[in-house]
Amino acid sequence: MQDVVIALIVCGSIVCCVLFVRQGVMALASRRPQGKLPNEPPGDLQGAVTALHEEVDGVRREVADLAERVDVAERMLAKQRDAERIAPPKR
Repeated sequence: MQDVVIALIVCGSIVCCVLFVRQGVMALASRRPQGKLPNEPPGDLQGAVTALHEEVDGVRREVADLAERVDVAERMLAKQRDAERIAPPKR
């Protein structure tokens, strides 16, 4: 009879410990942001952040393209000015 009581006490203690630990883990998990890493935004914001990154990359490509066009235009203007300066005067 004493063996049964001891077994019940041990089993009850184990169940209480498991429940206590589980409750603590769940409480900690509920405080943590939903992202995978502590610095990562939650899942619903992750899509917005990704979209913004893609949009910024697109803007960077456009700015690089425009900078290249400006460089070409500047070279053409400089070439035209040099040609006018070097050319013999018209009579």
